[in-house]
Parts: sequence; C-alpha cells; structure tokens
Amino acid sequence: MERTISYREHPAYILRESGESSGSSLVGEHGSFGMRWFHGPLCFERYTSDQEPVLHHDGQRKLVVWQPIHRVDRPKGWWPGLPKMSIGLTGYAVLHPEYERDWSSHARRHLARWRRDTEWNVREITAEEYIAAYARSTQDIILRVMFSAILKSKIRTHEGRVRIMGATRRGGVEAGFVCVDVPETGESLHLMSFICASARSSPVAVGLMEYWCRSSFAQGIRFLDFGLFWQKGDPRDWKGFSRFKSQFGVHFVKYPTPFMRLILSREKVRSSI
Repeated sequence: MERTISYREHPAYILRESGESSGSSLVGEHGSFGMRWFHGPLCFERYTSDQEPVLHHDGQRKLVVWQPIHRVDRPKGWWPGLPKMSIGLTGYAVLHPEYERDWSSHARRHLARWRRDTEWNVREITAEEYIAAYARSTQDIILRVMFSAILKSKIRTHEGRVRIMGATRRGGVEAGFVCVDVPETGESLHLMSFICASARSSPVAVGLMEYWCRSSFAQGIRFLDFGLFWQKGDPRDWKGFSRFKSQFGVHFVKYPTPFMRLILSREKVRSSI
C-alpha cells in the first residue's frame, strides 16, 4: 500500500507550517500546493508535487523551487536545481494490525525482550518533562537548545497534533519521542527523539517505536513517516539512527533533484529554455 498523497503536498499541513514565521503563506492550486516566504526584497516559493506548479506572475521577483516526488522529466521553462536542494532519501511504514511482522528479525527480538521487561513504562508526557529529560542527555548542547525551540514552535503551530512520549523507569524520563500527526493524510511524522546514556543498554528505543505504532494505529493513522535517512554525502553521524529506523518495515522514497525558475518581473521569466 502506497500513500496517495504525502503531507508535504497537502494544503492543510502547509498552511499550518506557514504559521511558523510571519510573511509565509500557502500558494498553489489543486495538485500542486506550496509555501511562499520573503527574505528582504526577494520572494521564494517551494512546491513538492509530481504535478508542475501553476505560477502566477503577480509582479513579485521570486525564485521558485519545484521538488518532484518521482518525476524526473523537466518541462519547458524550468532549469535543474542543485542536488543538495533535494529533500533527499526519506522513508515511511504502513500500519496494520500485525505491523511488527514487517520489522527486521533483530527488531522483533528486541521487541520480545521489551515486552518481558517490567521495569519500564511508556506514557505520554508534557513538553516540559521532555525538555527537562532531554537536557540530561548526551546530545550536543547546541542541538538540545535548537530542538527544544523547534518542539515549542511545532506545538504552537500544529495545535494538539504533536504527541510526546516518554520512557520512564522509577518515575524518571530517560528517553523521549515526539511525533506530529497529520490526520488529513493519515500520517504521523517522527519529529525528534533522544535516549539518555543510562538507558542505552535497554531495548527502550524499540519500546518507544512500538508505542508510536500502536497508539497511531488506534487513532486511525495509516502511515508512519520516519523522515530523512542517510545517503552518500550526508553527515556520518546520521548512519546509526538511519540503520535503526530502517528495521521497521520502511518503504524508501528518494526525491530527485528539484527544478528552479526565476521570475524577474510580471512579463519576464528567466529559464534555460
């Protein structure tokens, strides 16, 4: 089973995301929606869809980036962007009542070990609990500050669609997982997660994954989006977490190089054609 439409394409999700910064807005038409924002006098638009965006010449000077999902043919009027502008390699899993059958044998062994463990408990926690426990992790302090700010921003923007899960032992949170639900497309997106050093010898990461699967399925979610995966040219420290995520029945989507178009005025459009 494949997704018929990704959250990246859905106007409801884009509209909520545009609320993260002033001056951002939803643009586009049915089949190809995107986001517009400004940086100084310049206007930028970005679309994610296999359908070519319909561009309106509204007098704005703007750079338009069109990210296809599978499409690689370049329609007239567009020129190739830079490979680094691509979303990259992503992955999603399909939920069903026996979702763990799609997991790797290694993940299933850890799941069995987790289910026998009576020391741990996974529950939904507050943002304050998550941030306080995250501060005790071994993650770089700059990343801790950055991701804590992102979490607060997503909570404001997505209004009740952010779920925060914590793995607790003796009452204290030692690992956490955050997702954003997109009911319009039946998806739940992994946003961030961490494990304290004290929990690394336990199968707590698999326990959090099981909770995400089980709780999402109970809410009618059909797809779990794991976000970005490592590919050649990406930072090496992505590799370990990418290997871990790939154990859970992941279907990979590698986005091609996007196309670009520079609109200089109402009449003049610059392209390579």
